Amino acid sequence: MYEAFQLEGDILVARSVRRRNAADHEGALADLDLAGKAYARGLAVARSDAWLYEAEAARLIRLIALDPTGSDAELVGRAVEMIAAAETARPRRTGLGVAEFAALRARLHGLVTESRGTDGG
Repeated sequence: MYEAFQLEGDILVARSVRRRNAADHEGALADLDLAGKAYARGLAVARSDAWLYEAEAARLIRLIALDPTGSDAELVGRAVEMIAAAETARPRRTGLGVAEFAALRARLHGLVTESRGTDGG
């Protein structure tokens, strides 16, 4: 039941958002780390589930957003990989899924651009 892993990750991501909004930066990071582990367990079981790849990409984007000036190329690369894996797993998107996926890709691009603009590169 890999869906349980995704649900666990989703709950941890939601809690991370609440912690970030409450200025608990360390708690938000800890929850995002735990969410990543839950998503990884789900992906170990269900490698063809596009939703899990999208959830992991969104988690990585949140992690980058917590400190866009300190984001390293590895996190960005992993987020790009997750987006590509989601596209491979579900190449034909329809309806709201198309808009949500485009927003995910745009958010990553915006964070990368912001990061490059703040460090002079």
